[in-house]
Amino acid sequence: MTTTKAKPKMMRQVKLVREDRPGEDVFWIDNDLAKVGKRVVDEADVVWRVAETYNARPFADVDRQIEVWAEFTKTLGGH
Repeated sequence: MTTTKAKPKMMRQVKLVREDRPGEDVFWIDNDLAKVGKRVVDEADVVWRVAETYNARPFADVDRQIEVWAEFTKTLGGH
């Protein structure tokens, strides 16, 4: 019997630009949505467009990286 491992959910780092006014930022989003030109909406209903795509990582790695950044910020007092 063969067993297959499920592929981990992947996230991709992208540069997003605002659709309605100047503004850009870099975010980690679901790899399936990370297509140049694709429009995405954030939690505040702001429309962004994917301008560039960068590297991809498994969701667990990105999640842990965010946790580490928060620990650094807490340890360094926000600096």
